[in-house]
Amino acid sequence: MNETFLGQLRDDFTSLINYSLIAVLLILFLFFKRIELVILSAIPIIITGIVTGGLMNLFGLQLNIFSTIVCTMIFGLGVDFSIFMTSALQKEYTYGKSVLPTYRASILMAAITTILAIGALIFAKHPALKSISAVSLIGIFSALIITFVFYPILFNICIVNRTKKGKSPISLRLFLHSSLSFIYYGLGGFIFSFLEE
Repeated sequence: MNETFLGQLRDDFTSLINYSLIAVLLILFLFFKRIELVILSAIPIIITGIVTGGLMNLFGLQLNIFSTIVCTMIFGLGVDFSIFMTSALQKEYTYGKSVLPTYRASILMAAITTILAIGALIFAKHPALKSISAVSLIGIFSALIITFVFYPILFNICIVNRTKKGKSPISLRLFLHSSLSFIYYGLGGFIFSFLEE
């Protein structure tokens, strides 16, 4: 009975994550009004989920009902961190003001309060409480590192560095056009090289 319940819980959790991701993408689109910024903001959220799941597997932490609840909270924090960082980088790009330290401080304060509140459970003797704490610590540190280190680099590559070179920022139309052109060129080259033989 427990295995059946846990299997249904995992299936429901997967559905919940998928629905949550769709809702988050819609909210991001309403907030940023540009599909490019939505996709750019969603990348660290997805990477945080993958890294958290990978580290849980690496450390042998099983997905149970408690860690499921904590994972949804970590997912929400990752969304908040991504929105804050996108807003800061967008304001810095648009107005030239350095607001990144203020936004980073607010993200850091949110992470510290969560780490102190839930991370203290690592000292508990009950295995479920330790599991909750371990999953939350892994998720929060993953979200922090990805948001603070990886995401500004990605934003600079896609938007800031291109405008410094006199090019337009990467847009969805430009990306799709470039991808289709590359596929067309690659398939054409492959077909012609195959026909020549």
